[in-house]
Amino acid sequence: SSQMVYYGRSMGAAVALRQALETPPARLILECPFTSLSDIAKYTMPLTYATFGWWGMKNQFKNIEMISHLKVPVLFIHGDSDKTVPQEMSQKLYSLASQPKKIMIIPGAGHSNAFEVGGEFYRKAWQDFTRVNISNDAK
Repeated sequence: SSQMVYYGRSMGAAVALRQALETPPARLILECPFTSLSDIAKYTMPLTYATFGWWGMKNQFKNIEMISHLKVPVLFIHGDSDKTVPQEMSQKLYSLASQPKKIMIIPGAGHSNAFEVGGEFYRKAWQDFTRVNISNDAK
């Protein structure tokens, strides 16, 4: 795992973050991550959330509580036109993450098309983040 890059998008970002805390990789890339499932419920279904609360799921995927425990370099990627997970959630997680960290907001990208809309900008961010000499990070 110390030579791997973990990547997760949306719900997969929650899984990748949890895995990175249990078995740290060299790098972690989180694309359109959310702060918690209850925050997503409030955002996407405010009336339902106000009526019933968020008692329906055992695992809340509280990324907001886990991110500060991360001890590996992390790259956040988010589209500024994401209607599923607002970019502010990535920005909140970014603000709580330890260094080294980087955030990339892709203009015009939605929830599932950052790689297409971002094009070369997206690919270069991946390359730059993953090509850094991993052995130098520990120094």
